Amino acid sequence: MGFPFDPKHQDDAPPGGLLVGLDIGYSKFVNNQIIGTLQPIYRTGDRESTGAQHGTDARGGNVKLIAKPGYAIGAITAKCGLGIDGLEVTFMKIDGGRLNPNDAYESDWHGGMGGGGPQKITGQGAPVTGLLVRKKERVSAVGLVFGKK
Repeated sequence: MGFPFDPKHQDDAPPGGLLVGLDIGYSKFVNNQIIGTLQPIYRTGDRESTGAQHGTDARGGNVKLIAKPGYAIGAITAKCGLGIDGLEVTFMKIDGGRLNPNDAYESDWHGGMGGGGPQKITGQGAPVTGLLVRKKERVSAVGLVFGKK
């Protein structure tokens, strides 16, 4: 979801890994705070690793969202216009090879409230094994890669 015309990039978890967090970099559009960068955080067993940082404009600082042990990202809700104005993530309990949408919690909202109405990307329990982005200097669209754990 977001601006559909910037170059597309896919970042995949290591084999057996799940997306458990995001390092979010804030930027500005006019006077509004927006999402400038996204960097995925994966967990494979007890080991965390990071993917590539997407976007370069994080002049407003960074925040790291990370799931509690036993949880992973199962959905993202975002408000988008020409970029990603703001987002929140839904963390779901890891339950075997799936995520449990009935045992979930949401992060705080990060970024601004501009753009269109909120949209949610969810695999309804499918494990999230990667991050899709469109970007130039700032991240302009975000998606999730669903796979098998």
